[in-house]
Amino acid sequence: METVDLLSIMTIAFLGSFGHCVGMCGGIVIAYTSAKVNSSWNRTRESLSHLLYSLGRVTTYVTLGAIFGYLGSVATFDGTTRGALLIVAGIVMLLTGLSLLGKLKFLSLVEHSLLKNSWYQKHFKQLIQSQSLFSFFLLGMLNGLLPCGLVYFLP
Repeated sequence: METVDLLSIMTIAFLGSFGHCVGMCGGIVIAYTSAKVNSSWNRTRESLSHLLYSLGRVTTYVTLGAIFGYLGSVATFDGTTRGALLIVAGIVMLLTGLSLLGKLKFLSLVEHSLLKNSWYQKHFKQLIQSQSLFSFFLLGMLNGLLPCGLVYFLP
């Protein structure tokens, strides 16, 4: 990867963290804090709970990245299959772009499919009700599966 590309990606991610991440992810942190963090906890326990939540999210991202990175490294395709995959990827990119412009509801359908999943809802409710420190880690892992608009944008 060229230095200019890497610098561009890092700049977009850094600037995006102020608007998108603080606005959206900050809201999620405030929501789970008001539901899970007990006001009688000391600062160490509160800090540890937030650290475990973030560690859970990062664990999900790293695990998914490792799985898809491994699959990409071992998968080999002939020219026809590669061409078909490129066409499918191009169609998904077009649908995503049109969805981000508000012309289609493609991303809404994808995003809501996870949120309406009964397994996800059941486990999310259980983790919100639990005040164990490990539940913060698991909640972070589960929230790492939520779709992120900023991730759609980055190459």
